[in-house]
Amino acid sequence: MATGTEVVSAHGHGCCKKGPGYASPLEAMSGPRESLIYVTCVYAGTGIEKPDYLATVDVDPNSPNYSKVIHRLPMPNLGDELHHSGWNSCSSCHGDPSAARRYLILPSLISGRIYAIDTLKDPRAPSLHKVVEPADIVNKTGLAYPHTSHCLASGDVMVSCLGDKDGKAEGNGFLLLDSEFNVKGRWEKPGHSPTFGYDFWYQPRHNTMISSSWGAPAAFTKGFNPQHVSDGLYGRHLHVYSWPNGELKQTLDLGSTGLLPLEIRFLHNPSKDTGFVGCALTSNMVRFFKTPDESWSHELAVSVKPLKVKNWILPEMPGLITDFLLSLDDRFLYFVNWLHGDVRQYNIEDPKNPVLKGQVWVGGLIQKGSPVVAEGEDGKTWQYDVPEIQGHRLRGGPQMIQLSLDGKRLYVTNSLFSTWDRQFYPEVVEKGSHMLQIDVDTEKGGLAINPKYFVDFASEPDGPSLAHEMRYPGAFLLVLVLVELSSQFRVAAMQASTEQVQYSGSMVECSDEMAEEELSMESETSRRIVRAVKYITPGVLRSDSAFCGKEYTFSDDSTWKMTAIYFSNESNLGHYFLNTLLCKENGNPEALFRQGMFEFFSSKKPESGFQHLEKAAKKGHVEAIHTCGIILLGDKVASKTNGCNGSIAECGEEYEFLMPSHVSKRYLEEKRKYISPGALKPDQPVCNGGASGQSYSSSCLPPPSNSPSRGCSKYYRCRSDD
Repeated sequence: MATGTEVVSAHGHGCCKKGPGYASPLEAMSGPRESLIYVTCVYAGTGIEKPDYLATVDVDPNSPNYSKVIHRLPMPNLGDELHHSGWNSCSSCHGDPSAARRYLILPSLISGRIYAIDTLKDPRAPSLHKVVEPADIVNKTGLAYPHTSHCLASGDVMVSCLGDKDGKAEGNGFLLLDSEFNVKGRWEKPGHSPTFGYDFWYQPRHNTMISSSWGAPAAFTKGFNPQHVSDGLYGRHLHVYSWPNGELKQTLDLGSTGLLPLEIRFLHNPSKDTGFVGCALTSNMVRFFKTPDESWSHELAVSVKPLKVKNWILPEMPGLITDFLLSLDDRFLYFVNWLHGDVRQYNIEDPKNPVLKGQVWVGGLIQKGSPVVAEGEDGKTWQYDVPEIQGHRLRGGPQMIQLSLDGKRLYVTNSLFSTWDRQFYPEVVEKGSHMLQIDVDTEKGGLAINPKYFVDFASEPDGPSLAHEMRYPGAFLLVLVLVELSSQFRVAAMQASTEQVQYSGSMVECSDEMAEEELSMESETSRRIVRAVKYITPGVLRSDSAFCGKEYTFSDDSTWKMTAIYFSNESNLGHYFLNTLLCKENGNPEALFRQGMFEFFSSKKPESGFQHLEKAAKKGHVEAIHTCGIILLGDKVASKTNGCNGSIAECGEEYEFLMPSHVSKRYLEEKRKYISPGALKPDQPVCNGGASGQSYSSSCLPPPSNSPSRGCSKYYRCRSDD
């Protein structure tokens, strides 16, 4: 799953002047750890009459739902066969501040539909945005069997299609959708379609796009038949196009070493003129590169020898390389052998000479317990040891992989295509897929299965499903969580990322001082606050959107309301807030609140930030009142602002009685919470003259102006009653 991170230097370097993505792949590696991942799940071809769906899986090891499916979005139709996926906007649009990586594109290989999924409204529970019907695609382009989707710098989406409506490879080509997912036409020039279609990737600095070849849909949809290879129904070519003009410039015949070239990747470094393609049937990694005369050539880089086997359909078994990817720093290449069952890691710092650094078996046809055995040159038979994970025997073989931004975690699923799954791994169709996570040693090299991570799609509500491609959410989620640690409150910023790290002027992108770790939550107070966590999704507001006079809020069951803080695409956020939001100078409470939140939590200016929050609170800004109350629960700010080391009431006398009752109740009903005299205004009577620290007692209650139902045992919690 190529990240396609492209350096775009023509638009400056200010972090907030950018659209989606990082300015460079190396910059992307410093992104925060992933917490969610989307997985395409298939019922088509399994015998279960249910629609395919997009699963949201929790991959945050600190979450109680770690390695569990937390949401399922079913498609509105049957028989789709969701396969690969892509985004409406990516690093190709990095220089466009108006671009937002919001929609996940899901082509359906069999039905020909293309779904646009909105991941911005609720990244944990995406929703269907639009369906591009196959009839519209066929009528306007003649294309069918959509497969790979990539965004373009123009805002269009490009999708490879593997044939025409009758399954003939001659009708394949490249579909263009506009930014609203309307069919525009074909990308390639007339008469410049490839012989077969599958994957593609482009390298703008070299004005080149290269596509790969699977086979004719009329052949592969019926299962794999070796005779079809001899009949010319499967590919062995790479097609070199001029970019972005769509003119076929060269066809590379990979010959007998390159049968069924599937996934193709350029190196991430945009200046490099080399890449790799995984040739499935011959199990070779082939390197392609530009020659001095500006043409393109290829050479064998890695070869996986076929195994001599018994009790299988053929006397020799290829590894069947079905997926591979590159680390963002171009140091490592990872690929899977779907039939053999292993995942490999190669050092490619010298792309001409890859070096094997890690290998792990996570399934396959020759694992112990399988009827298929491998035979050595001496005639002895053997099988691989494959570990169980959480008591589960690993089914099938590794098929799709996804790498974390930092390159330290590799996620693996095991379904290729329902028809081929049924042919080679019928147990996967019957019992469903699973998803694994492999830990990666990025220093010395090496792979190890994480025993704590296992997603079993055998137990899905509608029956076992087939898990295929994985994608990280497109928009970063910045969650501001106020947590208590050693009697102080700190801010923890938790983010969920994608393989391409698509920011759009977020706080994380523009402030290096935001905490990235999630702090431990020790008290019930912290847990109550964390229940009200809100996802703050960057990229929603544009630079011309007004802050003043308009609130953008999320709410949670009417128990908490917090204004979402959006940071505009400016190179210096502090400058933007101080000089652009002039409405705060006029005392606009919303502007004061936003300025205070920024300074307090992001700029290490707690005193100034608190003053802005205080001003907003005194003007009746509810979120500011809530925030001030939370801050004053800890002694960090209290000690800096008024020297108070007492209770919330002693330190928060300006805010406690301003809070709505349901907020006050959450704090004041907590065990050991009380109201001391400092919470009252000077003209309000207190016991014993209002001596500092003196609490109420049953013999000295507030005057009748207070509700008689507010007794000492609840809201006026007596210290002596603890």
